[in-house]
Amino acid sequence: SVRPPPGVRAAHGPANRSDQFGRLLGDHFGRPQCDQFGRLHRDHLACLVTPAAVSDAIADQIEGVDWVALGVDPLVEKPPAPNGKRSIFEYVEDRFRGEGVPILFADDSSNEIADYLAVRREASRVLVQLIHCKAAGANPVPGNRVEDLFEVLGQAVKCRRWLDARRLIQQVKHRMTNTRQSRFIVGDVPTLETLLDDMTQLAYEVVVVQPGLSTAPKTTMADLVNAADAYQRGADRLPLRLIGSTAT
Repeated sequence: SVRPPPGVRAAHGPANRSDQFGRLLGDHFGRPQCDQFGRLHRDHLACLVTPAAVSDAIADQIEGVDWVALGVDPLVEKPPAPNGKRSIFEYVEDRFRGEGVPILFADDSSNEIADYLAVRREASRVLVQLIHCKAAGANPVPGNRVEDLFEVLGQAVKCRRWLDARRLIQQVKHRMTNTRQSRFIVGDVPTLETLLDDMTQLAYEVVVVQPGLSTAPKTTMADLVNAADAYQRGADRLPLRLIGSTAT
């Protein structure tokens, strides 16, 4: 079962909205994976008292970015972006390289691990991050468009199978050999193997980058994010991390 977020009492949730989102998720993800995802979504909504509680429960996991101030076009996922701006992909690459990660692996193509894989050594752990990016579908940014979340949350859900060190290393090697777009931006396979050698130190985090998501999401948006978050936590992984837009 899914536990309610801290500070939220368990109560009966809005079944009609849960069923509606279950159908939408089923149309997008297909079977049988969406069945498990849909059950988590309904169980998670049943833990939430009010629509406000849904939004509040996930808001702390959303980092707000001022895309305009950083020279990033939030409507452009991949380069080139117009008018000398950066794309979402360029923002992610610049940011993680600037943070000094020893591994940054790009894998944007069909059957990808994620758009990016980043690995870094921290004080008491090695953090493995699978990063999924999607540009906002339209202005305004942020918006309240569930379409902005469907595909990228689907990717975040499906990548859970790669949150295993041995399987991840094997897949990186496979992608390097068989996929032209897959490449190390920082690091290499030996460095990756060294970092992932001690599985007791590993922590896995799925990161979603979507400028259309606000730091103060509407209930419809928060519902979807909470369901994906519950799915990740069900695998004893870190909470879903989101990079969106500062609420206006």
